[in-house]
Amino acid sequence: MIHDKNRIIRLYLDGYKACDIARIINEKPRTVQRIIREFKLMQDERQNEIFENVHKKNKALKKENNKFISDTEVARHNKSVYKVNMKGDWVLDVENNCVPLDMPMIIKNNEKREYDKTFIRKVPC
Repeated sequence: MIHDKNRIIRLYLDGYKACDIARIINEKPRTVQRIIREFKLMQDERQNEIFENVHKKNKALKKENNKFISDTEVARHNKSVYKVNMKGDWVLDVENNCVPLDMPMIIKNNEKREYDKTFIRKVPC
């Protein structure tokens, strides 16, 4: 049965539908569907595990890095990889730069001032 499961999964990954796989290996369609469903659940669980592990590693890395230098200091030393938005926040420009995972994504403007790019010209009467 283990060899059949592996064959079913290989055929499924090759693009065959459950009813076609059942015909090929002379098995009931319900059995094939159950094996495919178990395979999908196993894949989803694996993806969630990977995501959680990456998230934990990034969180630990950020915590470790903040012990030595703050996010603001990192941004000040790497001004060329940031853009300034309308509110005065520094936003990491990932489209045009290759940056490590532990770079701060955004540095909020501490003064909370907003820039208004539209100027109204008063005309004397």
